Amino acid sequence: MTDLFNKINYCYGCGVCVIACPRNAISMIMSDEGFYIPVLKDEKKCIACKLCENVCSYFDKNDFLMPPEIKGFAGYSKETETRYKSTSGGIAFEIAKLLLNKDYKACGVKYNYYENRAEHFIADTINDFTESIGSKYIQSYTLPGFSKLTAKDRWVVFGTPCQIASLRKWAKEIKAEHNYFFVDFFCHGVPSYLLWNNYLNTKKKEFNQSKYEQINFRDKCNGWHNYTITLKAGKIENSYSLKNNDLFYRFFLSNLCLNKACYEDCKFKHIRSFADIRVGDMWGKKYESDQTGISAVLFITPKGRSLINELNISCVLKEEPLDIVTEGQMSDNLSTPARRQFVIKSLRNHASLKHLNLKIKFLNKFHAIFQ
Repeated sequence: MTDLFNKINYCYGCGVCVIACPRNAISMIMSDEGFYIPVLKDEKKCIACKLCENVCSYFDKNDFLMPPEIKGFAGYSKETETRYKSTSGGIAFEIAKLLLNKDYKACGVKYNYYENRAEHFIADTINDFTESIGSKYIQSYTLPGFSKLTAKDRWVVFGTPCQIASLRKWAKEIKAEHNYFFVDFFCHGVPSYLLWNNYLNTKKKEFNQSKYEQINFRDKCNGWHNYTITLKAGKIENSYSLKNNDLFYRFFLSNLCLNKACYEDCKFKHIRSFADIRVGDMWGKKYESDQTGISAVLFITPKGRSLINELNISCVLKEEPLDIVTEGQMSDNLSTPARRQFVIKSLRNHASLKHLNLKIKFLNKFHAIFQ
């Protein structure tokens, strides 16, 4: 039996070990902290082949080799609608369009309104892939998409840096890396589904809704720089912003309930990536007056850089120094907050986010007085 599951008590939750297992001995479950994690569901099936260890980017403690040349750009889609609907400038969707037109299949993330979760899916057409537009600030359940990836065909896959790192290791294992084009993004970390479900249920009760039909995690209705989440159900549409103390964003961006591995164990900050291209928000001072969205883009590998000229047809791209492209992005790992376990436990007990927020403020103030 593999000792992978004995050596780590938490991980990134990318699910690549599940698709790599030749005996279907591993499955994904929701942990009591609100994160998808792998478990060995049948020890008798395990043949100790070590494939789950070989593809695991969390388990791999080796230093990653950085490419000698990385080109940085600021960019946005020339299509106004794509740019507006996207979280930043729409470059990720334009990459997908370009490769779908080259007979690639695309694997990205959509929101599943029946399961109330983000999940990876497969698209064969540009129209189908429109569901991927916009960030989903929760952990994706990867298996609906990842389980359909094969050594055949050509694929462009979008995901968090840890998901992409494991997928590239898996693609090497099956000798199909040449068929894959990987895109990741500057990642803040993923918050617990305990937070998301609590927040969503609170909003449903406030407006007497059984479910929402459309969720936009980064609506630009208040401008690109203002974190605004919009929930729609029928004719009812409500928007909430960090500026006005939206509690989902307050807990998420305060790092109070991220996945454990998103703190000290993330290996992918700044320009550390296993992708061909990395995208994100252009947060630096140079573009701070823009309210429509600018993408930060890193063309990392030769395969990634080969798309620059073709993307120039559908996008506006301006080469920028790496320090400008990465300005405002997290460069170092986070420290685990002292209040994290208290927050997770409170969310598990269905605490009111409003009361929990007030209690944390009181505890922080009380702690500061006696420092």
